[in-house]
Amino acid sequence: MNCLSGQSSANHDGNRIGGDERRTSRLIPGCERSRKVSLPADTVLSVNSVMFLRVVLVAASLMSVTLGCGGTEPPHVRHASVVRVDATSGRVKAVVPVGVDPLQLAVAARQVWTLEFGEGTLARIDPETNKPAAVDIGEAAGMASDGDDIWVAANGNTLLRLDGESGKRERVLKLARKPLFELRDAGFLTVSAGSIWLTIPVLGDNSADQTLWRIDPPTGAVTARAPLLANPVSLAADARYVWVANIDGGKVTRVDVMTNAAKNVAASIGPAGVATGAGSLWVSHYVPEVWRIDPDTMRVQAKIHLDAGTTRGIAFAGGRVWVTTESGVVALDPATNKVVQTIELIEPKREVGPTAIAYLDGDLWVSIE
Repeated sequence: MNCLSGQSSANHDGNRIGGDERRTSRLIPGCERSRKVSLPADTVLSVNSVMFLRVVLVAASLMSVTLGCGGTEPPHVRHASVVRVDATSGRVKAVVPVGVDPLQLAVAARQVWTLEFGEGTLARIDPETNKPAAVDIGEAAGMASDGDDIWVAANGNTLLRLDGESGKRERVLKLARKPLFELRDAGFLTVSAGSIWLTIPVLGDNSADQTLWRIDPPTGAVTARAPLLANPVSLAADARYVWVANIDGGKVTRVDVMTNAAKNVAASIGPAGVATGAGSLWVSHYVPEVWRIDPDTMRVQAKIHLDAGTTRGIAFAGGRVWVTTESGVVALDPATNKVVQTIELIEPKREVGPTAIAYLDGDLWVSIE
């Protein structure tokens, strides 16, 4: 086991992450000693006492939080999980086992939702208990939150609206008779301007350019289509634009929600994630760079190099830009475009590790492949 240590000299106010000093939470070796239960040599135990001790020891072995290094040690971060992290200190608060590829996270009705990309399954995590509950809707390809509910692209041609708190189906919209998307081939979506925005591929041709459909939530009618590039993998939206990262196309597409007109902006190698905040678009890549882009002019305002391997998921919350890396999370201060916090979660491994990231009430939720 390792101990997680966080150091901070910044001031904090509510859910806002404040301060300009860089904080690092890192794994520190040397806490591998196990705790032993010792009794005086002349202690005599009855049969009932022995049975009681056995029950206590078995229960202790099943606890996710173990004792070590003089106190309660944070849970051990593992692959195939969602990790809950205190955004201020970087302390791991919970590790929730889920499927092998939890590539998408969303927050709705104060619940954390995850989509397992290997099997297309959904789970809802209750922050009160940190326990996941499976939600069976068939094969899910993508999901997005409108704040209260979760919208899911499922079963090749259907949009489902699920109650964000319970997972109960509230609406089923069948978009076509034939398959439109499939697991690991489009079906990604976002919610903005009273519409659902859904990526539609050319099935059977992974290298082909795709299309973004604008869908009316009450009826399922397609009200507009916009051209995308190859392999769009991440969407974000604000009041004016929908943004799509085309990882194979090498650019980010901006769609104006008023006109449905699409424009492409250059990005670095493999744009993998997009987020909006502080008046800018933020783009993560499959190289250690985050680009800051002006939404209106589409000019690059900053190219932020990270000493952290590839960047993956990205989110804006609590006044910070949060980016997942091969081994953890970094926070960028939009006032300076500098890294102000590094949270190490797990030893880096090729093509697995931290991916999606979400934020709720001062905590980060990070999916670990």
